[in-house]
Amino acid sequence: MMVSSKLLSKPVVAALFTLITVLLATSLLTYVNDRSLQSNTSSSLRTASWSLAQMGREASALNLEIALAANGVGSQEKLQKRSDILWRRLDDALNSPEASVVLSQSNNEQAISQIFEAYRALEPNISGLYNADEATVAVTVASWNSLNEKLQRLIEDNFVGDETAFLSVELERSRDRLANLRIFTLSLLLITFAFLAVAIFIVRKQNRLNSVTGLPNRETLRDVKKAGAEYAVICVEIANFDLVLSDFGTEAGDALQRDIATKLRDLVTNQDEVIHKTPESFVVLAFCRSKNIFEDKLTRLREALSFDWRWGSAVTRIRPFIGVDPSNEGFCPDWNIRYQRAHRALVQAKLEKEIVVISQEDLRKKIDQERRLHAELLRAFNGESSTLTLSLVYQPIVPIDRTRFVTGSEVLLRCHDRNYGFIPPSQLVENSFGLRCPNARRQLA
Repeated sequence: MMVSSKLLSKPVVAALFTLITVLLATSLLTYVNDRSLQSNTSSSLRTASWSLAQMGREASALNLEIALAANGVGSQEKLQKRSDILWRRLDDALNSPEASVVLSQSNNEQAISQIFEAYRALEPNISGLYNADEATVAVTVASWNSLNEKLQRLIEDNFVGDETAFLSVELERSRDRLANLRIFTLSLLLITFAFLAVAIFIVRKQNRLNSVTGLPNRETLRDVKKAGAEYAVICVEIANFDLVLSDFGTEAGDALQRDIATKLRDLVTNQDEVIHKTPESFVVLAFCRSKNIFEDKLTRLREALSFDWRWGSAVTRIRPFIGVDPSNEGFCPDWNIRYQRAHRALVQAKLEKEIVVISQEDLRKKIDQERRLHAELLRAFNGESSTLTLSLVYQPIVPIDRTRFVTGSEVLLRCHDRNYGFIPPSQLVENSFGLRCPNARRQLA
């Protein structure tokens, strides 16, 4: 029970809820970032496709300049410019971040690298077309046409071909699936969060109930802040519960607890509350709007808990001790004070062997007087200043036929207190102040 209470304490529950909340927030942030990543990836794909299209146009423009140079027309400056632009396009296709989408598909990286290597080898011949002979021009044009054909085929396959379209569609679908997965994860976490909240609520509620009787247990007493003036606080203890437990075992003890709980449930109303404090003790908060209702409930409680209890063939007389702090119409003390009074009345009932003791002004004065007398008695025996005066009166015992011969004496204790007056000796002896003597001793020494 102690471990369960620690595991379900408020700090632990608060920490658990905080962790789940952080997990939900993290999942939501991941979902938002994933949607942003999806947008960025689509943008990168479009940028790479645009770069491929531009490279195709630059290759076509260079092809035109090469054709013009082969026929002896055109401009060396334009030819060199187109050659440099295509060089940069090929270099970007291999090294720029936007090209990573295209390079990751099939063997595009290898194909573009081969085209770039071939173009770098051919580029000096292209730049020198205006100064080359016819044979060199023919070889250069043929090499360029072959290289340009490979380049255009690569561009078509990646820009307008089925592979690029399929890549784009599948990428969008993949991102949508991932986004849906995030939504599912969030939903699952929310369901788990709700389940844990309900489970913890139920477990905490069960932790506040007695496992044998189902009544609220002693943890409930800690949450009681106030018992109104119209409520009577009643502490009940089964006098011979330990006897039942020792004679018949735990099973019989549990059965007796359930029987007592059933009787208490039958007695109380919806406005009353019964708390199972310990196996043998209960606390009843009884709503009593009048003195007659209070007396009636107390009488029925005493009668209901005094009965013959059967266990197998054995019969045990069950009787309670009841301490009561009654309802009152005037000033209502704090709950702790009222519960303390009821419990003190219960202790007094056990000391006096009475079934019911009600905490009233006379009882409280009596208890206070006993406490003060005990303290003054200790001071007197320790030689300290005390309001208590003790004296011994010796009464001789003589035979009838020999009146002048003392055979013994009786010692009478006289006690007087400046505040309370004469105190009967029996009150000092019977209240366990340490003055009780064995029967064989007839004289205080």
